[in-house]
Order: sequence, then structure tokens, then C-alpha cells
Amino acid sequence: MSCQREKREQIRYVNWFKNKYLAYNRLISHFANGGKRDIKTAITMKHLGVLPGQPDLLIAVPNLSYHGLFIEMKPAKDMSKSKEGRKLGSLSAEQKEVFKALIAQGYRVAVANGCEEAKAITSEYLNDVPRLSTSVLD
Repeated sequence: MSCQREKREQIRYVNWFKNKYLAYNRLISHFANGGKRDIKTAITMKHLGVLPGQPDLLIAVPNLSYHGLFIEMKPAKDMSKSKEGRKLGSLSAEQKEVFKALIAQGYRVAVANGCEEAKAITSEYLNDVPRLSTSVLD
């Protein structure tokens, strides 16, 4: 099942990120907007602010060009079909709408086909991060 493959790829990626970028360990987060839920939970999640189309991950680190990096994880080279008949590796209409809005607000949005592609996107993005002092927190 591709959904399970996507989860495994994302878990591998998050583990890699947390080990490689120790300074940003607390700045990566996942949006709980996927998966199947019973109707009561779905309604509660909607009231809590969960919206369809949100990317899977946010790295809340600005670089010289963007306010932060959103990553939508897709299984590597998956060409199977969803219930709606679209390729599972493709974006839904809601995702396209949300991604355009995020880009318009100055965020980098990327679709990663698997863990290795997500690593490459992240490494390129974080190479452009200025070295900031954290003295305001001391």
C-alpha cells in the first residue's frame, strides 16, 4: 500500500532531519491532516483548524529567500491510483490551491517523491540560511 510507503519514507526523512540538523530539531512539524477518521473526530479536527490540502511537513526556518519550507511527501515513484482515479503521487485540487497561497505568502513549497528527494530539497534550502544569534532567548 502506497500510504504505508509514504509514512515510512516520511519517518525516515524526519529521523534524518533531526539527526543532521540538531539546531532545528524543534522546528520541524507534521500536519495531522491526512488519514481516515470517524466523523466525530473529523469534525473536532476541523474545528481545531485542520484544513485539507496542507503540506505534510513544515520546517519553520527562514532562509535568505523564503519564510520557511513546506514539504509534501509522496511515495517514491508511485504510479498507482487513488479512489478518485488520480495518480497517488499527484496533487489534489485542494493541495494545489493551498500551495499557491503559501508561495504567495513567501514560503517555499516542494513536493518530494520519497525520502532521498526530501533530503536533497532540505539540504539545498538550508544552505541558504543565515547564521542567526539566539541571544534573545538567553
